[in-house]
Amino acid sequence: LYSSAASDVYKRQVYGTYTGDGTYGRDTPKKLTFDGTPLFVALSGRYHFFAVKGCSFVQTLSSPSLADLSLPLTWGDRSVSWYSTENADKQQNLSGTDYFYIALLAAN
Repeated sequence: LYSSAASDVYKRQVYGTYTGDGTYGRDTPKKLTFDGTPLFVALSGRYHFFAVKGCSFVQTLSSPSLADLSLPLTWGDRSVSWYSTENADKQQNLSGTDYFYIALLAAN
């Protein structure tokens, strides 16, 4: 189903990958930077999440063998970042692991 109203809100979809570097914590958040304002970001790895601009936390989704968790989010004009104080895996930044994302960017 296509809505012209939706296309007035966001101008395009972007997607990409990154490889984790093993860092984690409040002082080393994982950050995705875009060439526009992100409104929605979906991330897939061992844990998955869907984030909507304005939310200050995101609930991760995982397989039954992994515990779901809540991560703090920070939205910038052209970025979104998050962190875990527990470990790099839960921060979606496990060293050598590939992660995939898609984002919807604002029309302005």
